[in-house]
Amino acid sequence: MFGGKITTYRHLAAAAVDKLRPWLPVLATASTTDNRPLPGGDFPIDGVPALQQRLQARYPFIDPATIARLARQYGTRAFAWLGEARTAQDLEQGFGHGLTQAEVDYLTTQEWARTADDILWRRTKLGLRLSAAERAALEAYLKDKGATMIRLVAIGGTTKPGSSTERALGVAVAAARAAGAEVEVFACTELVALPHYGTDAAMQSEIGARLVQAARSADGVLIASPGYHGGVSALVKNAIDYLEDLARDDRPYLDGRTVGLIATAYGHQAAVSTLSALRTIAHALRGWPTPLGLPSAQRPICSTRRASAGTMPCVVSSSWSHVRS
Repeated sequence: MFGGKITTYRHLAAAAVDKLRPWLPVLATASTTDNRPLPGGDFPIDGVPALQQRLQARYPFIDPATIARLARQYGTRAFAWLGEARTAQDLEQGFGHGLTQAEVDYLTTQEWARTADDILWRRTKLGLRLSAAERAALEAYLKDKGATMIRLVAIGGTTKPGSSTERALGVAVAAARAAGAEVEVFACTELVALPHYGTDAAMQSEIGARLVQAARSADGVLIASPGYHGGVSALVKNAIDYLEDLARDDRPYLDGRTVGLIATAYGHQAAVSTLSALRTIAHALRGWPTPLGLPSAQRPICSTRRASAGTMPCVVSSSWSHVRS
């Protein structure tokens, strides 16, 4: 459950669950979040100084200012990535102001950090301290590590190559690639070649297997559908059905992945209802539909410069902020 204000998020989330409890049997038991610590917070509320002393005693080679930062940012989880280190060299490369390769590796593997900004601003606030040269060293390490490449899978189009829907998706894909993402596209050619999901042919489909693998390794998804009779097209829905193969993954379906949505139609009603259907599907697959979706009810938005002038990239920009955070 995700809440709002930092100081009251647990109360807000608990209040929301209380309202849902009469309709969801799974919530029948009383909430225990009032007495369960957050990860790394398993120490007394006034226990930060004692935790700092424990960290300093175990890792005397780390300066006190860094110890204080680690205690407040990671709590007892700091022990997990500091491990059995006995010298600064055991934490490998240093990037300045106490930031080490060991901490960076922990953030990229355990806290979804992918870029230097994720680490310096969204996790540690060390962006206020590191020099341009130190930041460049961190960016170079992340690039070598392969942590900065965000992977997206784009699904959409119609049976006609170059359709309005495919063009709309293409603008979003181009914006994502320009921002540094790796995008694998499944448009007209691939969607038409996909057998009906659940058939023997589907089980042997090379394109189907490629689609499933692309979704499995993706950080986010872009889906574009025309509005046919007020809903998602069968062609696009069939491709989405292949995501059922992710059901038993450790990260099932689109769990935790950002989903950017585009709907195109000749009228506002079909465009909006199709976008609403896509949002419902994304939620059912445990994905995170971006706050901004695009229902396009005007042909020029996909067929002239108006598409690339700003409207479509907003979908990618909205997706981008969620994928990176």
